[in-house]
Amino acid sequence: FSCDHGTAQLKELVAGLLDIAFICETNNAPVPAVVEWSESLCWVAARGFTAPADAPIPLIHWPGRLTDRYAISFFEATGTRFAVPFSSADATARVAAAEAGLGYLMVNSRAVTPALEVIQAPFLPSAPTVRSGIYVRPDLNRRRHAPLIRALEVALKPPDFAVRAVEPAAKVVNLPRR
Repeated sequence: FSCDHGTAQLKELVAGLLDIAFICETNNAPVPAVVEWSESLCWVAARGFTAPADAPIPLIHWPGRLTDRYAISFFEATGTRFAVPFSSADATARVAAAEAGLGYLMVNSRAVTPALEVIQAPFLPSAPTVRSGIYVRPDLNRRRHAPLIRALEVALKPPDFAVRAVEPAAKVVNLPRR
């Protein structure tokens, strides 16, 4: 098991160093997804949190993430001032920073905790929808690993998913149905 950026996981899949990966926010993957779906992103903050009107937008982030590139591009294009009060590679730490009232965070809708509320404000860009999915190394025996792939799909696919049809060559054959 490993936890890393999606780009690193995709490189490891192609190199044969990783068998199966769950990757969120994929763009132009070099290997086809076995199972892929769309996930909604949303802006969150601690319940009741409001940044001072004259202050820069407090953005909780980690450099290089698709969500952060999207937000920063929006802020720069609109001339919106923003500051980074907290930055971490750890998703749990970013959520904890938002729960503590340090600022706004864009997350997958699955990451909204009871201590957070979804924020829709004119000073924040609308949150996009991203692709997520399960990827395997090109030479993996998919039939042999079908039960594991199906279990990962059941555990990871959010309840409000919109499944994208995967090309026939990329499908896992003979997966047991739910």
